[in-house]
Amino acid sequence: MSLFIIFMILFGYVSDDFEFTVITEHNTFRVPGVFLGFEIDDYFNPVVRDEDGAVRSFLSTDCLMDYFLSDHVGESIILDIEDADLYVHHLGDTTRIERVTGISIDGLTYTHWKDSLDAAGELELLQYFYSPYHCQYNQE
Repeated sequence: MSLFIIFMILFGYVSDDFEFTVITEHNTFRVPGVFLGFEIDDYFNPVVRDEDGAVRSFLSTDCLMDYFLSDHVGESIILDIEDADLYVHHLGDTTRIERVTGISIDGLTYTHWKDSLDAAGELELLQYFYSPYHCQYNQE
């Protein structure tokens, strides 16, 4: 392995390529609705029909969160959303994005679900790069 690649790995340049850094947080809010599936593009964006009947999608930056959501298509959920200016490393620019930071489904939160799997030693068994292609949202 070349010295350059070792240097890149040691200093995190390779692993940081797809990270998001919050520059300015404008607002946080909750969106109750029905989970319809994912818009699939560069990322998996959860799509919900909110209480007013509007179809909305948000950025998801957590593969494990996508895994959690994939078992709840058609169910009532509450998404915690952060509206923020994010620096997107692989774009080399800052953009304003509404992204999912938390989920609650029938009183079970994503954080509690993740922590319970971790406590049972089962978290590492999940496939972190699981892609829920079977949950693709198709516009009606």
